[in-house]
Amino acid sequence: MDQRESLHFLLLWPRLTLLIRRILTSEWDEATWPIAKAELAKALKLLRAVERAGTCPEMSFRVS
Repeated sequence: MDQRESLHFLLLWPRLTLLIRRILTSEWDEATWPIAKAELAKALKLLRAVERAGTCPEMSFRVS
């Protein structure tokens, strides 16, 4: 079973944080880094949207 298939039960924000962590902790060569960088930008944009929507548990600890 593919790792992505095994994580289908998780909410969006944990999947995004896992993806971001995976991208930031992996070593990328010159050919694949631009692709990873683009995916990182997409993931960060989605995570910000989830946080703004108030569906992220961390939001309950933040003071606006």
